[in-house]
Amino acid sequence: MAKPKVNTLVELREICMDFTNPLEIFREAIQNSYDANANEIWIEVCEEEASGKRRVKIIIEDNGVCIPKYKINCFFDLGESTKSDPMTGKRLSTTVGYKGHGTKIFYNSEGIILETWHEGKYINSKMENPRAKLFSGEIPEYTDPVEITEKEEGYKHKVHGKNGTKVTIIGYQPNVTDPTAHLSHVTIKDYILWFSKYGSIETIFNEQKNYKNRVLYLRAFDTDRIKPELKVGNEYYENGYEVIPFGHVFPKECYTNNDLQRLQLDISDQGKEVNKADLLCREVYSSINETGKDRPDVPFQIVFYIEGDETKRLYNKMLTPKGRTPKIHDDQYTVESRYGLWACKDFIPTVNITNWIETRGIKTRFHAFINCDKFELTANRSTIDNTPSDIMQKIRERMRGIYKDIIQNSNEYKEIEKMIEEEEKHRRLKQDEKEFKKRVKKFGEIKTCTYKGTTLFEPKTEAEVYGLLMTFMALKPDLFDFEILDYRTDKGIDFLIKRKEEDIEVANFKYVELKHILSGSFNHAFKFLYKVICYKIERGTNRIAGVDGLYVLKVNKDKETKYYLVPESPSPGKENIEVVVLDTFLKEKLNIEFS
Repeated sequence: MAKPKVNTLVELREICMDFTNPLEIFREAIQNSYDANANEIWIEVCEEEASGKRRVKIIIEDNGVCIPKYKINCFFDLGESTKSDPMTGKRLSTTVGYKGHGTKIFYNSEGIILETWHEGKYINSKMENPRAKLFSGEIPEYTDPVEITEKEEGYKHKVHGKNGTKVTIIGYQPNVTDPTAHLSHVTIKDYILWFSKYGSIETIFNEQKNYKNRVLYLRAFDTDRIKPELKVGNEYYENGYEVIPFGHVFPKECYTNNDLQRLQLDISDQGKEVNKADLLCREVYSSINETGKDRPDVPFQIVFYIEGDETKRLYNKMLTPKGRTPKIHDDQYTVESRYGLWACKDFIPTVNITNWIETRGIKTRFHAFINCDKFELTANRSTIDNTPSDIMQKIRERMRGIYKDIIQNSNEYKEIEKMIEEEEKHRRLKQDEKEFKKRVKKFGEIKTCTYKGTTLFEPKTEAEVYGLLMTFMALKPDLFDFEILDYRTDKGIDFLIKRKEEDIEVANFKYVELKHILSGSFNHAFKFLYKVICYKIERGTNRIAGVDGLYVLKVNKDKETKYYLVPESPSPGKENIEVVVLDTFLKEKLNIEFS
């Protein structure tokens, strides 16, 4: 009998490459500290000079249960974990990480130093150049763990507290071009509060549990340079670290008319104007005792908030500003890309599943999560695709039922929907009023003319050129030598025409293309073109490129000014094409000039 073999080098390298987001290193480190029962975690990200180059160094320290000397190998080995049964691979506790994959993101570096302290003992082990070795065909090695007592030479005192673990990643090289580009303080903090254990939504369901003693301290290379616009205003710092409380951030509910008016006034004092629907925040539904449809063995929890976009921006400064205001920070993102319905494993948001429910256009107002221990994550914890399909389907069916039968039919949801509709009507009314005033103001600037008692306006768009053309074809039928048979704006050239002297049965059908301003770029073929009609020609245009060749614009000024497109390279089938420039044509034919 033969047993399958594992290529350790290839597997290690593949797992390292699976972690494509440089921020995932914090998720893995925080999870390890949390699983070690740490209630304080210190994270520091800095840049240092080495061999004439700048490199990133990340330090993660905690006060959790240390890793004993005989278990140090579990940190570095693949498939080994202090949290799983070595024979079955099953996790031994309620910890999230137990496959031994997470710490392999640390291998994307120039070096790893593992240090741990417990009851006066200091243990350390090192690995040099793991990334370079992996990609040169060599399995990286780590030093044998060294244990030193407090009384022995070489003992190193812990920086924060007495017991716990410290991991130093030197020269972190994630699979991106510029590691520091996405390791700024505000970016790391945002990721932590959304996608790590410190962004856990469990605080919603276990209000009686004291989470205040769980704290994370964060310091990055730009902590002292954070722009004021990226701060909420209640940040707290200690010894250069920002103190980040445990748990995902949910805003305070705000939905009564008085609450919303008060908040509107506060924001208007800052020179901003927002409507109530953009400020409301309300928990519409939450439950800790849901199960998959017809699957009582598949329990899950759900929390469903509806929030206005401006409420989100009050506590989440990583959202892009409203309107066309430019980003304050490169890693800011839109409401659409972050909010909605999220699937969670162990209360940690993993993947957006808003497409599970029919949202009727207000999905960006959702701040909702469904947590299920039956979700199975991929190795890099980025999706729930490893979940058995029957379990996934039953959870999805029940979630759709909750949304349709409970959430959408709740008084809270209906009140919010009504408010949104009213605010949308109000917004449209104000928009129309603004546009009306703008049009009235600009009316005095519009050039006009009068022909046969009809007031005509100088065209500003291709659609207005069409309107002007139709008006003259009605008022002066003999002005043009063709009849329009078909007009299309969705595809192809605008007009299908025939010449007036031709009978329809034997007509030689042609195209007429309509332009507001004719420029040097023509997005059609000239082959079936009879005329081009435009209001003006862009100054400096003397050649026009179509999809089937280059034409030269020529002017013939005899009794009348006539414009032609002449093929630069004459050949059979290529004919001159007349260009009717209405600005000139109407002056000379009808003595009409807009003023």
